[in-house]
Amino acid sequence: SDLLVWYLCSRKTLMIVVAQTNEHLLRSALIGFMAPIVLLIATAVLFVSQLGVYVGFVGLFGLITLILLAGAAAPAVVGHLLIKAAQYPPVEGPLPIVLGVLALTVCMFVPVVGTLLVVAAVILSFGGLLETLVKANR
Repeated sequence: SDLLVWYLCSRKTLMIVVAQTNEHLLRSALIGFMAPIVLLIATAVLFVSQLGVYVGFVGLFGLITLILLAGAAAPAVVGHLLIKAAQYPPVEGPLPIVLGVLALTVCMFVPVVGTLLVVAAVILSFGGLLETLVKANR
């Protein structure tokens, strides 16, 4: 439901994140895997100093927000990847979102591998979201 709200409120930003993720899959996956680790270490270092605690809290809540947004964007990314893998022409509309939600829901029925696939989709979406944010703030 979060993804549909994002889609209805700002379809353009969601499609930018999806396009960025689909264009650079390996880079998005690497950034999505490494960035939370680096950001958590930086936040832990900031929590040591008294003034850094405030910046650390902002960084920690920013990281949590980005992870939640990546979790919301993951079905759209997976849906567009499925359509791309099936070699259909790009579809504009909610069909990739529905396909992504169905695919991730079916993945959750498989005990261990399904959970790993969903986590991989969130990591991939996190990397694409972070790349999009960095690119937008240049």
